[in-house]
Amino acid sequence: MCRRFPARRFISLLMLSAFGCLQGLTPLHESDMPRISSSSSLPPEVSCQERFNARALWDDYANVAQADLDCKGKTLQVTGIVRCVAKDDRGRTYIGFQVFEPIQVPASRLRTMSAKEKMWSGEGYPPLVICYLTPDERTDSQISRGQTVQVMGRCLGRVKDPSGFKEYIVVLDSCLIQ
Repeated sequence: MCRRFPARRFISLLMLSAFGCLQGLTPLHESDMPRISSSSSLPPEVSCQERFNARALWDDYANVAQADLDCKGKTLQVTGIVRCVAKDDRGRTYIGFQVFEPIQVPASRLRTMSAKEKMWSGEGYPPLVICYLTPDERTDSQISRGQTVQVMGRCLGRVKDPSGFKEYIVVLDSCLIQ
């Protein structure tokens, strides 16, 4: 005996996806990335109530809905190990925090890994928490790879990044080095 899929459930699923309640049904586009203001900055009197290490912040965004409620739009203080200090294609300086320690993989396991995983095992994981600095914040020679740094900035949330581990990064804007 064959059971038919009830029409009400089908219509409910269509309505949920139409309103964006089912994340997996609609792909994220580049235009969905939060706007990063090149001129915004945090007022000096802002006190930060939320403190994270980079790994904890990235882990929290595994549950994006709850993490957005807790963090998005708020000023956060994030501490982490610097993976890179660089400029993006628009000339904005950012600090990329290392979330995972580099791993050593046995040769037998290397044969079964994807090219991206092989690169990560050799060079380390890419930065998964990105902190865009305010334009007046200087990074010349004061920050280097491997150094532990604390920044304070506004959380923009989770952004899709196909090159990253689990294909997302967490972005902060208007960051000041503490």
